[in-house]
Amino acid sequence: MDHPVLKTFDNILRSAVSDITNAELSVVQWLQACKPIKQGGLGVREGHSLARPAYLASAASTLDLQTSVLTACPCATDSHFESYLSFWQADGGILSTLDPLPPYQSFWDKPGIVFARDLVESSYSDPQQRARFLAAAFPHSGDWLLALPVTACGLRLSDEAVRVAVSVSWMQRMRTTFLSMRIIGGCPGTSWLGLQAGSEQNNQVSCTE
Repeated sequence: MDHPVLKTFDNILRSAVSDITNAELSVVQWLQACKPIKQGGLGVREGHSLARPAYLASAASTLDLQTSVLTACPCATDSHFESYLSFWQADGGILSTLDPLPPYQSFWDKPGIVFARDLVESSYSDPQQRARFLAAAFPHSGDWLLALPVTACGLRLSDEAVRVAVSVSWMQRMRTTFLSMRIIGGCPGTSWLGLQAGSEQNNQVSCTE
């Protein structure tokens, strides 16, 4: 599964994601982006990582048909299938000797996903980076990426409606924060000009006299 076309496709895919996000992705960041949404990624799957699971799933799903068609013909063992199967098992794949080969690509894809997840998680030594990754990989945290576009649902708002909604929501949050601080009594001289953004882009309120 080392065809040069797959590498070319993956390079184009990475370049497109970098252009869309306006960010130069590191090796670890790209590896995380290529993971499924449920595993904390963007669901942008590389061609070379899907080639082997797709082939194994296709071969396993048609194995009975191949056997039936080629019963009368003495055929050698499929060397490609045996080779890719051995590579898959070397990467951590486990097969039951009693059950037939699963025809589902998700089964053959799982060892590679688990390996990539462990590699990404171990690469983040900073506590904040690690916390972000674990939060992204938490169950259902990426469900918003699976939501239908509002245009497809017939719920698209005009630019003016979005501007008003964002303004009202922001002012309501600031008002709630301001009132809670006044009630606590910790900052009697707090003004709206005291709002600042921290280095991690987290909003924080500071007291100004």
